[in-house]
Amino acid sequence: MFHDRWEPGMKEVLLQAVQLSVLSCTEQLADQRWNCSLGASRIRILHKAFKETAFLYAITAAAIAHTTARACAAGHLTACSCDLAYPRGSSPAAERWRWGGCSHNVRFAGQFTRRLLRKRGRSEERRPALLVHKHNWKVGIKALLGEITPRCKCHGVSGTCQLQTCWKQVGPFGRTGAVIKEKYLTAVRSAPQPATDARRPVGDVSVRTNTIISRRRRRGRGRGRRRGRGRGRDRDRRRRRPPSVGPSRKLVYTDKSPSFCERDAYGPGTVGRRCQLGGHCAVLCCGRGYNTQLSSLVTSCNCRVLWEQRSVRVDCQSCTNVTEVYTCK
Repeated sequence: MFHDRWEPGMKEVLLQAVQLSVLSCTEQLADQRWNCSLGASRIRILHKAFKETAFLYAITAAAIAHTTARACAAGHLTACSCDLAYPRGSSPAAERWRWGGCSHNVRFAGQFTRRLLRKRGRSEERRPALLVHKHNWKVGIKALLGEITPRCKCHGVSGTCQLQTCWKQVGPFGRTGAVIKEKYLTAVRSAPQPATDARRPVGDVSVRTNTIISRRRRRGRGRGRRRGRGRGRDRDRRRRRPPSVGPSRKLVYTDKSPSFCERDAYGPGTVGRRCQLGGHCAVLCCGRGYNTQLSSLVTSCNCRVLWEQRSVRVDCQSCTNVTEVYTCK
């Protein structure tokens, strides 16, 4: 199902995912102190475990899954195609509709995204923050899965819609981004794990696994031996599960975020940023106050359609709208 070498279509899919995640990040965090500013500061944030880091990992994972699912259904990738599986609990034959068409392959997209991000973090597997990053990847993918909607097409004589053919598709990514932003605003802080604890489960599991297998091999052959080995593997899988770092649908972080008020290694600060009157200016400007300026915008107004002998002409007036603009000191 997966290929070690990238096919040409996958490079384009990943490029679209990067563009989509950047656009969504800037839209969703436009009113926050850290507004997803690009550059070296963003790279430094990715190396931390801030609340903003959690948002970046979640929105990136969701964007990769989103573009991959759509590319599978569009036939742009050879590794996947439409998702033809029925949702659990559905019985199309008993209804006046049936599953068909070409559903966005969110199952493949989720598996591919998790595998891709795991390969990225493999060189960092001794970092305790990796467990947090993996958790936030999954939260982002779950946010995308929660926005899947059915789309249907009617069939019948003279548009009577006697039967509907329905398929699943991912919704507009703006909805997924809004869900992840809400999770960002309600993110929970988890206690950082010592480096020794982060390494120990891997070593313990490998030792216990070898011990279990060696004991099973010394036992006799037969059906009972195979059953015992299966139970041993089940126990081994449970031991391999990483420890929980937080609620499964909550974004999690371990490092306290900087204020992002002044320019530093993690952002450009909020000086000169536009704000809205009320509590937003107080928060965004970090208590420094704000400047008020008048902004003029000339637009067309009072337009009329004038019918002439052989033509139609639209006649408009020019109106000047003056508004107040507030920027942080």
